[in-house]
Amino acid sequence: MRRDQEPQKISKQQYLRQVSLDLKEASLLAVLDRPAIPNVIFQPDLLIVPRAGMTVAVFVEDVRLRSITWGKAFEMLEKLFELKVIAGAHITAVLALLGEEGDTKIEQLLTRMFDHFVQEEMPGFLHQDNPDSLWRDHRWHLSAMIMDYLHPKERWKEFWHLEKEARRKNYEQYIEKPHIQKMLRGAASDREEHDLLYPDITRGMQFEKLVYERLTSFSSSDYSIYIAPRVENVKSFLGGYSRAFYFEFDFLVLPHLWRSNWHSGHYNPWLSKSDLVEFFQRGGAICELSYLSRRMPIAILLRKLAIRARFISYLVEDQDAEMPTLHALPGPQNLFFIVNDYIRGPRHAPTRYVEMLVGAGWQPILFSDLSPDVFKA
Repeated sequence: MRRDQEPQKISKQQYLRQVSLDLKEASLLAVLDRPAIPNVIFQPDLLIVPRAGMTVAVFVEDVRLRSITWGKAFEMLEKLFELKVIAGAHITAVLALLGEEGDTKIEQLLTRMFDHFVQEEMPGFLHQDNPDSLWRDHRWHLSAMIMDYLHPKERWKEFWHLEKEARRKNYEQYIEKPHIQKMLRGAASDREEHDLLYPDITRGMQFEKLVYERLTSFSSSDYSIYIAPRVENVKSFLGGYSRAFYFEFDFLVLPHLWRSNWHSGHYNPWLSKSDLVEFFQRGGAICELSYLSRRMPIAILLRKLAIRARFISYLVEDQDAEMPTLHALPGPQNLFFIVNDYIRGPRHAPTRYVEMLVGAGWQPILFSDLSPDVFKA
């Protein structure tokens, strides 16, 4: 086969353009190619209004070259959570994968959480003067699905209500704390006014060592510090799996009044969901850290961080019952995100990323503000 006859792959942009054209020809009320939903950081790829009172948001992921990892899946779920909590649970969320995803466990979680899920077969077409004309005749599953007038899943209706309420409570509880107000002011300041707060630290491992030394320096009085704690999350409930799943965090700050038989410096302690309730009630804290650099894709980092907080903030009751129920953890959860620099959002909304983290349950804090009093507050 000559080079000019080799099959040409359809890009994500070409796919979106063709689906958009299909839908616009179907006389739907509205099809927005580049939506801008107010206060939503991670916008869908398409926003469609098939008829009055119905809105469909479409997220498209290309998995032809790289399969979805759990980290990528959590990024996609954070987009879903943000859409449902901020824009409204009435919006139907569709996930379209370009190509075939090989991990059935990941696919199972995404299929259960999104209102609708579709995998597109991505044919190749021979190079011609106008290959779009050939792609135009291909019948896309997404186009056909949206014509059927989709609706949100009733299964998660109460869950999205719980998540919206949790976001409101987190924001009210943490936003006025001094270390978060400082973070907000720093995020809103002129980017040219200051460099990184710790320019002599060139690698994340150095920063991790500094944080550990700072935590252990005041741990002898009231706290013990544990490395790489594992905390049970609700992935098994949301994904319909038969076993428990755990997230690993960087540090756990444990009051001496609780479980004094644990030794400071102990590696990899495990916290079940039942342990977590008492742990937070007695003043325990979970810490995650990140050395921020100007080349870091911070939006990706924050998406993963936010969904991890959401997944550990619920309890599952009657796990073995036919219809187990989900409840928010009682009281505040002390989750600290320790960083070396201010977390800045886009120029038009510089404090947006900090506010997103606070809504998810994290307290972003500068390394220089770490003290025992922070955990007591």
